[in-house]
Amino acid sequence: MSPAVEDISIDWSTADVRVSGGDLVLSVRLTVEPGSFWVAEFNRIAQRRMLEVRGARWSARVPDSGDVLTVSDLEPGSEDAVRAELDEIAELASKGADHARQKDEEERRTRKTEAEAREQAAQEMTDRFRLAAGPDDDDAPR
Repeated sequence: MSPAVEDISIDWSTADVRVSGGDLVLSVRLTVEPGSFWVAEFNRIAQRRMLEVRGARWSARVPDSGDVLTVSDLEPGSEDAVRAELDEIAELASKGADHARQKDEEERRTRKTEAEAREQAAQEMTDRFRLAAGPDDDDAPR
């Protein structure tokens, strides 16, 4: 089970910017390895934000596994803006992931309840078919 999403934030003390293919790329660890709901939510929000903010060239992504956030296409002097934006995205991802997880759990409970009801209906139908068979049908092939 993944950690409580509220506890996931960016550990800025681990920030490391390197040159990769001519671009400045930031790698920074998250405080804990996030679950799939948090990763999906973070990446969705980051993608949407980058499309909305035309002046921002950089893009952020958390891989499906691991605890490292990668930000590419950085520009010198953008550190404060990038940090503020990423902290806000991480906070929104935590809230959204919590909501998505609750919704998923509700859907799973509903599917389980529906499956149990179908199993019960199947057993009841089996019983009715067998009751309708009568004593003469005991010799019938099965």
